[in-house]
Amino acid sequence: MAGHIAIGTVYARAWSLFRQRFVILVLLNLLQTLSLGIGLFLHDLLALVSLYPTAPYYYFLYTHPAGLFGVPVAGGILFLLASMSMVMVMNRDRLGGGFWSRLLRRFVPALLAVTLCFSALALIFYGWGSLIDSVSRAFSSMTVIIGISLVALVLLIVVSALLFATLPAVTLERGGPLRAIRRSVFLTTGQRWRIGAIILTLILALLVALMVLRIAAPMIGNGLGLYDPMTLAAALSIVSGLFLLCLTLVITAAYQQMVRVKDGISVEDAGKIFE
Repeated sequence: MAGHIAIGTVYARAWSLFRQRFVILVLLNLLQTLSLGIGLFLHDLLALVSLYPTAPYYYFLYTHPAGLFGVPVAGGILFLLASMSMVMVMNRDRLGGGFWSRLLRRFVPALLAVTLCFSALALIFYGWGSLIDSVSRAFSSMTVIIGISLVALVLLIVVSALLFATLPAVTLERGGPLRAIRRSVFLTTGQRWRIGAIILTLILALLVALMVLRIAAPMIGNGLGLYDPMTLAAALSIVSGLFLLCLTLVITAAYQQMVRVKDGISVEDAGKIFE
């Protein structure tokens, strides 16, 4: 079944999914935000206690492996479980029963798939940073740096578009992490610039919100407490949490439409693909 996804339809479907499952999605998004906040709070707390070796929890958070690595890992696991649960809730009518068994059964494949996806994106960031550093040392040309940055941005969007459907695919369908990634590549074939436009729009909205918050915080000062690093981290977590909610909604809505366009089947039949 040939065709393309419609960006307007994706956003409309995302809004419809949110209205249908408003309460549970908001609660799960709070878990997403909490897991994200763990990283932000920990970062600011480490920066604070590093100046005061006698501060409470200094040893645990700044020197003990459980504090340095255990807390972020716990936050990442919580984030993934919350994200998977949101995808499943939005497809609950199609999946039927067995929510918890499916969540636990698909967690390890999802963890591996998401790790592979983030590793690919991290390599782009690392390569871009290393290349920029080398170019700036050799040429000090702003034009070249901007050009490399634009290429890296396009590459990042393309790779993100390729991996766009990985989370719903690995959560809702059968198969391992590599099959889920291949499934995402298949579903996004012919749709990538549309998906790239969706990704770019969401990222730009997030960056604008974060920039406004960063700029407004010193102006507001201690009146609302935003200038305090910990409170600012909480505010950033809330903004980022709203972004994550929108991203999860849009990814799931786009996945549902891509399944119909590429497979010519309904989402409820997609779970049988890897049988």
